[in-house]
Amino acid sequence: MYSLPIPAFYLAFGICSLAAPVHDASFTPDYILHITAQNIGIGGIQRYTTVVNGTVPGPELRLTSGETVWIRVYNDIPDRNTTIHWHGLAQAVSPWADGTPMVSQWPIPPHHFFDYRLVIPNDTFGTYFYHSHVGFQSSTASGALIIEDPGIPPYAYNDERTLMFQELFNYTDDQVETRITADPLVWFGETNGFLVNGDTISDYGVVDNATARLNTIEVEPGKMYRLRLVGATTLSYASFAFEGHGGLEIIEADGSYTTPVSVDVMQLGGGERYSVLLHTKTCDELRESGKLDFYMQLESRTRTYVVTNYALLRYHNSCGFPENATHRLSTTSYPAEKPLDLPPVINDFLNHKLEPLFPNDCPTADEVNRRVILNAQQTENGYYIWHDSNVSWSETPVGSQPYTTPTTPYLVALYNDQEAYLPDYDAAIASGGVDPKTKTFPAKIGEVLEIVIQNIGSISVHNQTPGALEAHPWHAHGGHFYDLGSGAGAWSADVMEAGLIGKNPVRRDTTMLFRYNETTQPNEKSGWRVWRLRVENAGVWMVHCHWLQHMIQGMQTVWVFGDAEHVLRVGRPEVEGYLAYGRDVVGRRS
Repeated sequence: MYSLPIPAFYLAFGICSLAAPVHDASFTPDYILHITAQNIGIGGIQRYTTVVNGTVPGPELRLTSGETVWIRVYNDIPDRNTTIHWHGLAQAVSPWADGTPMVSQWPIPPHHFFDYRLVIPNDTFGTYFYHSHVGFQSSTASGALIIEDPGIPPYAYNDERTLMFQELFNYTDDQVETRITADPLVWFGETNGFLVNGDTISDYGVVDNATARLNTIEVEPGKMYRLRLVGATTLSYASFAFEGHGGLEIIEADGSYTTPVSVDVMQLGGGERYSVLLHTKTCDELRESGKLDFYMQLESRTRTYVVTNYALLRYHNSCGFPENATHRLSTTSYPAEKPLDLPPVINDFLNHKLEPLFPNDCPTADEVNRRVILNAQQTENGYYIWHDSNVSWSETPVGSQPYTTPTTPYLVALYNDQEAYLPDYDAAIASGGVDPKTKTFPAKIGEVLEIVIQNIGSISVHNQTPGALEAHPWHAHGGHFYDLGSGAGAWSADVMEAGLIGKNPVRRDTTMLFRYNETTQPNEKSGWRVWRLRVENAGVWMVHCHWLQHMIQGMQTVWVFGDAEHVLRVGRPEVEGYLAYGRDVVGRRS
């Protein structure tokens, strides 16, 4: 199915080479990740699960601005391809190591490895994550990636905690992929809940008591904590708050420091990351409350029903309270009643509220060379498929469904001096930004683009879901963009520009395209988001919805920044075995 090694597909085009790779005996990677699939307990259920180094989430990686590291990723899954994408890192000098199957690389076959090079610029720091980019694997195969600032952070805090948000499904990756690409669609239902750092209590029915638990976030009284929030969710927009505590203060979004913004409730979608400051209670405040544990209440939004889960904010008893004078909450059960009444989805959450802490050189409207509109729409014809300006992209073919699927990764083809996947820039301009032949979106180095993502009511051939709308977290590879905001209805330049008066857009790599209604009329425009970006990093990059189900159903686009000369000028991959499927890809020191 979707994430099989698909050897027949590759072999059909005569490109699978099993020749022994050229190993550099002196090469040793800095980090090693093993991608496996195994039966594990998670949230109280037992499931065959794709994991990184045996855990969900995978190990947190901490790197430092200005360093270059090599990370070896082994595919120990016996019957599946895999890759790892470094979400939010531009990979400007190593576009071949972006981790996108059939775009930047051949997928890693079973029993092989790929050495990824990460060159961290001096001005890059903040909260990122890594995840598989194959099929449904990243629902569990992901981990936090923190880029530390070697200098003094602009905000003072005593300590930090990382919170990874994932979702729990009682289906294997293969079962999910098979159902959502079936003709007709076999929907597998909504998530059973959120995982916080790999922990939750499942409503599927607990069969593994050892893993049916609430995550505990341990803190000291009277301290300031930086909470690094990683949205690794697969389909549900998340909303959460802490019981008995005031608001949180946002100080970072997608790796960029922001001016402080206070919120009572935090929201985040798949692929988004934030840092927030939490001021913990003093001993006097804890004494008055009579407890040392407080719930973090976490709920789904923009789905057919609300799923509620919890974690615990747990204070160390540093104040010396008698044990019988404070109340501890159970980590193996939920509260009898919800401690918080969270609001419904906030469709304008942070819209024009985040501003950069430092000048970020956002291009002006006068600098914009052209605008590309991506019309995001679902079509039902028994099967369900997502289109972005009539392009539905998939790394593997799915039956007779109309996906665009390359036979050679675009970047590999360029390194092999093949022109089949080079887009025609002029033809793309005449076709709304997409080259009709390659179905890719070309851009010239030095251009300033505006990308408008427009939500459009679905087409339903069998009248199953006419006019349906969904919310989408849109993510760009290859560098950050400037977020110009969002709004309801059809995009309007006048409305957009009015919202920008007196504002300084922040740099992001993932933002939400909201739905403002659950349904509308088929083909009606209903909700938009706009980015502005400087085309600087030559390479082949993806721009896509980060809900995994939607990605699998085609909601992905491929952008080619620069012509072949620009791409090749970046440099040949500093690895052996990269150009053919079926090899180990072995790094070497420069």
